Amino acid sequence: MIDPRAEEINRMLLAMNLTKRWLSQQLGVNHVTISDILEGSTKRPRDPKVWEKMLFVLGREQAERTATLERAGTVAAIGRSLRRLPVLATITAGDPWAQWADVDYEEIPDWGYDFQRWGRKVEGDSMANLLLPGDIAVFENRAAKPNDVIHAYCDGEDTVKCLRGHGEAAQLVPFNPDFPAFSARGWKVKGVCVARIRYTEFGVRSFVDFRSGLTWGMRDLKV
Repeated sequence: MIDPRAEEINRMLLAMNLTKRWLSQQLGVNHVTISDILEGSTKRPRDPKVWEKMLFVLGREQAERTATLERAGTVAAIGRSLRRLPVLATITAGDPWAQWADVDYEEIPDWGYDFQRWGRKVEGDSMANLLLPGDIAVFENRAAKPNDVIHAYCDGEDTVKCLRGHGEAAQLVPFNPDFPAFSARGWKVKGVCVARIRYTEFGVRSFVDFRSGLTWGMRDLKV
């Protein structure tokens, strides 16, 4: 007998014209594994949270499409769609979309690609002046390269810093020279910073995107 959650997930995939392969890519799981789970070929998934993750990914996709439709009148005029992304206070381990505490949402222009995107509230001024306390740094789960600003975690902590150097010599470096750099050893990269959201004291929202990734060379930008 197929798990009722599998029936719901299959229904949502069909309704949004999505494939199991698409879902597996969002989760970073082999598509054969996802197919086996949803077709009832696997008695018990290795990851007990896989159901929550699948439902969350599909729920988010549904919310993004709904938001786009609701804004279609204004969005169509400028030829862009919107993406709704979760914003979290911290992400200390695991997948960003599996973090349920302190979740908020923001809408940003969608410039395409299949990367997962999420926001992380900036704490402290180690990345000043480009990323200030209270800003929302937006990340994609693309592969990081040296000089990218990244979201990383290690031993229950997470950080937003610039990745500098290679291999064992790699460091996580702040933009603000008043803060020290430290070894990147043991830190796992979650994603690359691609945008910043800032609210002024009067509630005015400012959005700046770095579609190719925020890098060390951009640290003195005045935006």
